[in-house]
Amino acid sequence: VVYRPLTSQDVGPSYLSLVLHSDQPALPISTPVIQVYPNPFRSAVTIDFELKTPGFVQLSIYDLLGREVAKLAASTRNTGNHLTTFDGSGLVPGIYFIVIEVDGLRTKHTLIRH
Repeated sequence: VVYRPLTSQDVGPSYLSLVLHSDQPALPISTPVIQVYPNPFRSAVTIDFELKTPGFVQLSIYDLLGREVAKLAASTRNTGNHLTTFDGSGLVPGIYFIVIEVDGLRTKHTLIRH
């Protein structure tokens, strides 16, 4: 068996060229900026997130098995910084995920409980 690179003679001169043009400007995609402190935490943790545009915010904490262990927000929020404090003293030590979804765009942040 002999291997060699393919050439245009092997595949033919036909190819698909797709060019998209739009008169509309692209919409900016803005995911929230999240800060979590302290991390790792023992009892309470502060979640600070900034929204560049207003939107419907869902903020939840999940365990490693994907089970939601806390829902911290499910409401429309304005542009700006938002602080949420979570009492995680009832959680077993381990790794958790903070998931914030703003108008369908998700951001995940790792959270460690000591």
